[in-house]
Amino acid sequence: MELTTADWWSGPLRVAATSRERWRGLRPRPLGMGLLLAARSVHSFGMAEPLRVASLDAGGRVRRVAVLPPRRVFTDAAAAWMAELPEGVAAPPVGAVLALRVWGRSSKRETVCWHT
Repeated sequence: MELTTADWWSGPLRVAATSRERWRGLRPRPLGMGLLLAARSVHSFGMAEPLRVASLDAGGRVRRVAVLPPRRVFTDAAAAWMAELPEGVAAPPVGAVLALRVWGRSSKRETVCWHT
């Protein structure tokens, strides 16, 4: 899956569906892979390099972005989602509404709703 706008792309993401996956985050991080979490905060404990973090509201609008150094916490009390991206990925524009795209087995891109 990926997050996109007309001129921005997150790169490949996986979704943290369980509390264990949320706690683990991107440790160890697959090369170039990001993580999407239903959360209001993320941490970088156990990471060797910084993360780019974006907080999103329930509709996928970018609220805040930051570079999170190792052993830190990023919180946005009004967020519904957090995206952890490799630091090398450019930040999504604050205020942009991101489309969530998922590839099926046929590799066809499909847009899905944030609320599902």
